[in-house]
Amino acid sequence: MARVGVAYKFLPAKNLLVMGSYDKVLQDAQAGGMGLGCEYLPFKFAAFRVGIRKQNDDILKPSFGLGLKYSFVDVDYSFTMAPSELLDTAVHRLGVSFKFSNDWSGLFQKSGDEEGQDNRFNY
Repeated sequence: MARVGVAYKFLPAKNLLVMGSYDKVLQDAQAGGMGLGCEYLPFKFAAFRVGIRKQNDDILKPSFGLGLKYSFVDVDYSFTMAPSELLDTAVHRLGVSFKFSNDWSGLFQKSGDEEGQDNRFNY
């Protein structure tokens, strides 16, 4: 599989992202295609997405999405129209992710209880 894509941020606040992609699957002529989409972040906690995809069956398939961020929790929802091989079957995706910390420096620190112990991971 080969994928090529480009993205660019617009507006003074850089909160509008426009992207395009092209996919080619060598083993399956029906699997590749082109896509175009955009993501708008009107607030720091919300993102709205819209896109369109065209595979080799020449049918345009729109998709829509919403992302919400609160503290350490991210929730993403997307809806994609049915591909031609699965008529009357739309795809809904819901994802939840948790971010606890991006600071790993305290992981290898000695705690007060370990002062007398050999700690080989203390950097």
